[in-house]
Amino acid sequence: MTCLADGFRWVDTAADWQKLAGCLAFIDDLADFRAYKDQAIDGLGLTAASRVADVACGLGFDLVRLQRRAPLGQVVGFDASRALLAAARQQLAGCDGVALLAADARRLPCADGVFDAVRIDRALQHIEAPGMVVAEMKRVTRPGGIVAASEPDWASFSLGADDDPAVTTIIAEWTAGFRNPRIGRQLAALFAVGGLATSGHLTQTIIVRDWIAADRVFDITETIRRCVTKGLIDAPTAERTVASMIEHAGNGHFAARLVIHTVTGRM
Repeated sequence: MTCLADGFRWVDTAADWQKLAGCLAFIDDLADFRAYKDQAIDGLGLTAASRVADVACGLGFDLVRLQRRAPLGQVVGFDASRALLAAARQQLAGCDGVALLAADARRLPCADGVFDAVRIDRALQHIEAPGMVVAEMKRVTRPGGIVAASEPDWASFSLGADDDPAVTTIIAEWTAGFRNPRIGRQLAALFAVGGLATSGHLTQTIIVRDWIAADRVFDITETIRRCVTKGLIDAPTAERTVASMIEHAGNGHFAARLVIHTVTGRM
């Protein structure tokens, strides 16, 4: 079964890619996620006529927000997944000024310096060679333009009772699914290596207190299933751990926490 931690590496070959798309849609409705997205877009310094690109745009929710900021400009979304792009085209039907293109984030099909701002959101965690992506984003941004990235630091992730050995095991298994689990804290250094002067570095702590929401965002049930399959925890321990989380959520004592870093660099 597809797990959200590693499933975004190969969306188009996933048997249940709709699970991945469903997670993106669900996350887009959560207040903490919207808050960091709004801050990140604010940092792009867009004007009504800006040309802006969203790399690894997924279902295109942020393209709508970008188009509202640059209604007279050009908004382009790139994604390697044709399934997500097809869904994005349906979502964006009738949205003028937005284009969608299939592309590897490390090889964007456009000339040098064509955008005023280029952003990526929660995709470098999945992509091999993230430095190549940053270099490509820099290449297509004009002199004086903005490059921005928002990424999680999974080393910051906590899930209910962190002193529970079973929970520690579950977090370790989940985190291991990402290609670049600590990319959030590494963004500033990645930008510096790529020759981008950091002009902003914001952090936002995502807090999810509802058990069902946390399970949808962080795929807890599937991660626990994998832990049991691999023999990392036994089935009775898994059942007790889930029951404990649900009970604590019902009492208002459960929280899943994650820090998102947003780094902005100027050309």
